[in-house]
Amino acid sequence: MKTINTKTTFAIPFMLLATSLFFVQCESKNTSSAERMANEWKEEKKEMKHEVNEMIHEIDEELEDIQGNLKDAKAETKEEWKETIATLKGNRSELEKTLDKIEDHTEDGWADFKDEVEDNFEDMQAKIEEIGDDIEDAFDA
Repeated sequence: MKTINTKTTFAIPFMLLATSLFFVQCESKNTSSAERMANEWKEEKKEMKHEVNEMIHEIDEELEDIQGNLKDAKAETKEEWKETIATLKGNRSELEKTLDKIEDHTEDGWADFKDEVEDNFEDMQAKIEEIGDDIEDAFDA
């Protein structure tokens, strides 16, 4: 008859239980990490949409400002500002397309997409500020 070692009998199930708990805990950490990353992506997406909407609003204000100043302007002045108006409307259109892309974009490739949008956003912001300065110079003088 074989004798049963009680230490071994209790040690094996205990080790199996400890190992199981370890793997469950690791999986739980990975899940929470994945959830955290998904939440960060959603938050970045929400923030980017907000920033794009703000820029669209800013462009609309610049267009209103230009058009208001051009009401009583000479035909020559109106002609000079046509290109600026077209540029602003083009920028606005690009921003609306960006909003659609943000909405449709998935988490895959988000970092590259975000970098591209932010670079374009900075360039566009600088142009809008320059146009705002030009408006002040042209119509507040």
